[in-house]
Amino acid sequence: MLSASRKWLAVVALSLLVIPCLAIVEVSCSDGFQEDCASFVKTFCQGIATDLISPSNTASRCFAAKNGASCGLAAQNLGNGEAFPTVEDCETAFAAVSALCPQGGSAIFQQMPMTYQVLPDTGRLSIPNTLHLAQSTHKLDFIMITFGSLLSTVVLSLVITPSLGQGVSLSCITTGTTGDCSDFITPFCQSIQGMTIGQLNTISQCFNRANGTRCDLFALNQNTALAPPEAACMSALQTVSAVCGQGGQAVVAGTTFQFTLDPNLGECTPLSA
Repeated sequence: MLSASRKWLAVVALSLLVIPCLAIVEVSCSDGFQEDCASFVKTFCQGIATDLISPSNTASRCFAAKNGASCGLAAQNLGNGEAFPTVEDCETAFAAVSALCPQGGSAIFQQMPMTYQVLPDTGRLSIPNTLHLAQSTHKLDFIMITFGSLLSTVVLSLVITPSLGQGVSLSCITTGTTGDCSDFITPFCQSIQGMTIGQLNTISQCFNRANGTRCDLFALNQNTALAPPEAACMSALQTVSAVCGQGGQAVVAGTTFQFTLDPNLGECTPLSA
């Protein structure tokens, strides 16, 4: 929950001081059957942690999902020597795939030998000893900054750069209220078109959800007065919605606006609507 814009900005700015390291993950998304395989990630990653994988070999598991579907998870050693997959890298890689690739995909850390793949499918699934994706794929550079704790608020910062299009700098709040605010992104972005917003000024709207919670959406202009671009608004807030379950803020590269999506407890008040 963000009680004030000043508090949010302070948290994000200070969080940069406690970030221990950067890890770059390249994500490839497949086109095909869609199934949520996230519930099997922890079991898979812990189960293969003691598997010493030879070069070019794969450790894989197949899990039965809902409605007769299946989830195939695999880790392949692309290095020159034997290696153990780590639970932390495995779970982080699959988190990136899960956030960005609803139809499955693969992820590999730069300077790390392991690549990780999740492949939803219909019926029983047999994974070969080499990883493969559907022919139609798209790649993203996913820069994840490890979690840092600050003032009882945990902020996850990352940069997502599609192979085509502009990058999005993103900060997630990982404490507070969880809520799906995706239905309000298009109405918000369309409603603020043509509105000139002064430098360091903010325009915001509040939307009530059916369960008694609300979604607060903001657009902050960090430069000279102009109207917020609809494409940047949509891209930024859709990225927040996809990656940050408890809300966050995002800036599209080359634009001056910072967009925030924040689910909160309670309904909108006259001051927040």
